[in-house]
Amino acid sequence: RHVVQDTGEGIAPDLLPFVFDRFYRIDGARTHDPASPPRTGLGLAIVKSIVELHGGTISVTSEVGRGTTFTVDLPPVVSALDSLGQPHSVRFGRGGDSPSKDANVV
Repeated sequence: RHVVQDTGEGIAPDLLPFVFDRFYRIDGARTHDPASPPRTGLGLAIVKSIVELHGGTISVTSEVGRGTTFTVDLPPVVSALDSLGQPHSVRFGRGGDSPSKDANVV
């Protein structure tokens, strides 16, 4: 579990369902310092897509005047050792008279 929390102005409850939508920006984000990079409203949509591609979930809670919390839950990573119970060897080669090589998968 990964948690990102701020103490900013927060997001109104009626706007929370839309924060992961592509091109969605909260009203206050529509005006920004012209010297800063333009905002597209794609960041959280991209984050959600990446998290879901990894089999995870992302959620948001917020309280106006207190801040916002994003929580990302990802499934555990299973290594070859975990899935097989022990390291194993793989033989590479074409067979016949060709030399082959062993590689350990851990």
